[in-house]
Amino acid sequence: MATNNSVPDHVQFAWNILGGDKGIASIMAGKIRVTLTEVAEAVGEYLESLGSVTFKIKQTLDADKFLQSRTGLWVDPNFDKLLGGKALKVKGSIRSSKWLRKKDSSYENIKGELPVEHTYEIGEFRPMIASAIDKQWGGKVGVLRNDGFGQVFHVWNEDHTACFAVRVRWDSDYREWVVDVFKPSNQFSAERWVFSRN
Repeated sequence: MATNNSVPDHVQFAWNILGGDKGIASIMAGKIRVTLTEVAEAVGEYLESLGSVTFKIKQTLDADKFLQSRTGLWVDPNFDKLLGGKALKVKGSIRSSKWLRKKDSSYENIKGELPVEHTYEIGEFRPMIASAIDKQWGGKVGVLRNDGFGQVFHVWNEDHTACFAVRVRWDSDYREWVVDVFKPSNQFSAERWVFSRN
């Protein structure tokens, strides 16, 4: 089942919980047994689906150069150190699912409610988030939340040895976008958005 606007959010969510196409195939083949009670208990404990969005990539933007701290943007000094990599040429856009964090939780708490392949590659994340911030420079309204709560993305480092939580938020006091990097075990408060790759 491909994610699209014609599929109700609750149906897509249940499909994700069951493991998507691969998970359903394993269940049908008898390799995995799942009861309706188990599915019901797993759905919606930490996350609420807010549908899907499209991140449009600005082809003329040098994402690596853009993601440097300056007036209007603060990037965690550990961003390059921990994640590494360079921006890849991504044509068009990147479709992502958007979720509301219903209560304080860490990545370990929520990952079971996210699509199977929900993480971003650092090479695609760089141009995606740079393009989004560029379009919303100065705190403009757009695909990113700009009310201070912010949003979290889960991103693999360059050599796939670790996955980090990257929080992006608009700081209205300092009039700047803030990009922080956290370990997956970090607890994030309720009401923040979470974006997943699929």
